[in-house]
Amino acid sequence: MRHSCTAPASRAAASNASRSTRCSGAADSTARSEARRHASDLNSASTRLSSFFRQPPHAVWRALTDPDLLQQWLLRPTGFAASPGTRFRFTVPDAPINEIRCEVLEARPCEQLTYSWTYPQSEYPADWILDWTLHPQGHGTRLLLTQTGFDITDRRQKMARNAMERSWKRSLLPKLDRVIHH
Repeated sequence: MRHSCTAPASRAAASNASRSTRCSGAADSTARSEARRHASDLNSASTRLSSFFRQPPHAVWRALTDPDLLQQWLLRPTGFAASPGTRFRFTVPDAPINEIRCEVLEARPCEQLTYSWTYPQSEYPADWILDWTLHPQGHGTRLLLTQTGFDITDRRQKMARNAMERSWKRSLLPKLDRVIHH
């Protein structure tokens, strides 16, 4: 199932208000997201990154949910659909342990995508949650990425958390930006 948060061009003027409503979220979902973000701010076992993209939320949403675009900036998904309950996997090229198992936990077009990220076959298994929250901001989109599930009392998990944060900042989010702009 493909979700869209854009309106046909012929209804663009009439849809600005409805797009704003659809892409900004209802008050109750915004309150839940704010509470979750506040909890992650206080949790040193999470990674929280904010990026601004000069494209509207529907363009960012597409890069987060279109399998062909995901493959360009993150990993190749198999069986992915932006629908809660969908189980899918990412394939890691050229890795001896090459499968990351995931499940979509929440999907609200142009607002939020949350999925589990389980790497059970690695020497040090990972079980994380990735939450992508989109907010319209000016003529673009503010994207908040929160990754939770690290046990920072474990030295290896703390190192993994720090490595993931660096990877998001230095490599993956810049790749996402390039994909969005093409």
